[in-house]
Amino acid sequence: MTATQVLFATVPVRLVSVANAREPWQARHRRAKAHRAAAKAALGPDIKGPPPPYVITITRIGPRQLDSDNLAGSAKALRDGVADWLGIDDGSPRIKWEYAQHKGDAGHYSAWVRVQWTAGPGVMPSNDRVKRGDPVPRGDSA
Repeated sequence: MTATQVLFATVPVRLVSVANAREPWQARHRRAKAHRAAAKAALGPDIKGPPPPYVITITRIGPRQLDSDNLAGSAKALRDGVADWLGIDDGSPRIKWEYAQHKGDAGHYSAWVRVQWTAGPGVMPSNDRVKRGDPVPRGDSA
């Protein structure tokens, strides 16, 4: 029997377009390091062991939309943090990455991370949490 598991987490970060940001490299490095750590902290204890295939959706919350290439670039450090949490490389074929956006109120920024996996008996990650953080609302998330 296989079961689909879903874990949600709200990550309190502001995803900005790094391609359009005019800032010193030190500021970019500090932000990337903070985003990576925030993703791991929001998801909880690391998953260990051989991972099943995952579908991970990172949803940016902000008052304005980014185009698709800037959206993926803005979430790179968050993506690295999720991969660290899983214990595998973010380029692994065992992970399918998806990106979305949701319009938030002016001045409200955050990100939602949705991790979904399907596993049979004995293949479940060692910490079988189903939900953490704020739920991701259903509906339009352009």
